[in-house]
Amino acid sequence: MVSPAPSDVPVAAVGSTTAEGLHERGWTPLVVGRGGASELVAELAAQHDLRGRRVLFPAASRAGPALEESLRACGAVVHR
Repeated sequence: MVSPAPSDVPVAAVGSTTAEGLHERGWTPLVVGRGGASELVAELAAQHDLRGRRVLFPAASRAGPALEESLRACGAVVHR
């Protein structure tokens, strides 16, 4: 069981399937990517200054590095 999202913690989803899963559990994504990791980061960076922002990136051990690397390239501090 996943706890409800705190109202002050922004959440993003890589795509619509992840966004649907978040909605089912009471989480509302700030941004939903449209096509993959790089597109999600581009959308986030266009709307928010990511420099110095702490990002928790929960992912499977086999998940590729693209999203994490893209966030770091924008200045985010990523915790995986």
